[in-house]
Amino acid sequence: MNHKSVQESLAKGLESLCSGDMRLSLEEGQKWSCILLPWVFRETSSDAIRSSAITILSRICEDYGPSSIPISQGWLAIMLSDILESKKLSLKGSAQPRDKVKTQIDQANVLSGTQSVNQLASAVVNLAVNGDSFALEDFLTLEPFINTYKNLKKGNIPKVNALDSALATLKGIKAMTEICSDDLFSQKKTIDYGIIPLLRRFLLSDDYEKLSAIEAYDAQVISFVLQTNLTQWSGSSLPLQEVSSMLLEKLIAARIGDRPVVFHGVIGYETDATSSKCRKQRQSCQKQCWCGMFDLITYHYFQLIFIII
Repeated sequence: MNHKSVQESLAKGLESLCSGDMRLSLEEGQKWSCILLPWVFRETSSDAIRSSAITILSRICEDYGPSSIPISQGWLAIMLSDILESKKLSLKGSAQPRDKVKTQIDQANVLSGTQSVNQLASAVVNLAVNGDSFALEDFLTLEPFINTYKNLKKGNIPKVNALDSALATLKGIKAMTEICSDDLFSQKKTIDYGIIPLLRRFLLSDDYEKLSAIEAYDAQVISFVLQTNLTQWSGSSLPLQEVSSMLLEKLIAARIGDRPVVFHGVIGYETDATSSKCRKQRQSCQKQCWCGMFDLITYHYFQLIFIII
């Protein structure tokens, strides 16, 4: 039996274990992540190995929510890094004359993507070392985390910040969107690497809200449903400023500023005007109020834009 057959059998057995009544513990999932992610991205991996690895990683993220954020973020970081390498090679090795403007856009996207990878790597390492980094020690020796992990000074470990961590993920998705928007080869690669289950996790789960609640243990989570359809502004009955003022009154009535608050699901078109008012209001607050207002806009099958104020 060759090495690949052994890997396939191991991957299939582990997948069966995770799909049944038994589950990997969090520590086991963290330790296996340093094996599973290379299985996903290694060129020599068979479709069977890659599929099993993606299924297992998705199950770990589903089972352990906010505790699995370093794994899901790491998955995104390695994927973006791989796509960037392919893009750089295509920009360097293209023999055909390229449109100058298009080339400049591609180069700008590559630069932005590289910055996003670095930001994701820092977020992954910071979360890992603030938690149980022992189980993730081998995971942190993977690229692109190893340099950040090695350069981390003992005794000077940065505090976990849920907002910074979420923002790194959102910027990573945005960078992936820009790089792959007109590149069918990169789009296919991201699908092979599990972008669809990964984005489903980011889109449908509340891992970052739970992380922020852990960060501020007495946090209050508030949801508002706005009936005004601001995407069809001509049919709206109230001007944007009035709608924003009404929303702000509700937030103040909910004692915003007295306790840490996480905002979620607020329509993105509201946030700009409301946020400026919130900043003024915040000056009189006794405690710092964290505003993470965002909107999720889907574009094609995996392109997501998150608006953060």
